This record gives sequence, C-alpha cells and structure tokens, in this order.
Amino acid sequence: MNQFLIKRVRQMKGMSQLEFSKALGVSRSLIAQVEGGYINPSDDLVEKIREFVGDDFINAVKALMEVQK
Repeated sequence: MNQFLIKRVRQMKGMSQLEFSKALGVSRSLIAQVEGGYINPSDDLVEKIREFVGDDFINAVKALMEVQK
C-alpha cells in the first residue's frame, strides 16, 4: 500500500487526516508524513487500515485510481 492509495482511501471515506488517525489509533502527523511520502507506511499501519476499511473497499479504490489514470 503506497502513499497515494492511503490518501485516496481516506478521502473516499470522507475523513480528515485527524479523523482517520483517530480511527486508526495513530497520530495525525504519522498520516501526514505517510501521505506526503516522507516515510513509508509500516506493516502495522497497513494492517490497521485494512481492518478499518476492509479489503473490498481498498480494492474498489485501487480500481477507481486505475480508471482515472
């Protein structure tokens, strides 16, 4: 999962970075750093996102991103 997918997943959920970070139990600055490409998402963060939104939602966002290229 890369920075662009994480940002798009958050946006498609209609959440701010703060709302998303609280839902995941991480800091807003971590989300900002990942989305900005300053750090890579840890396996733990990726798992938290998968548990929060589900693989079906992530796959739908991936498909949408491919269509929009």
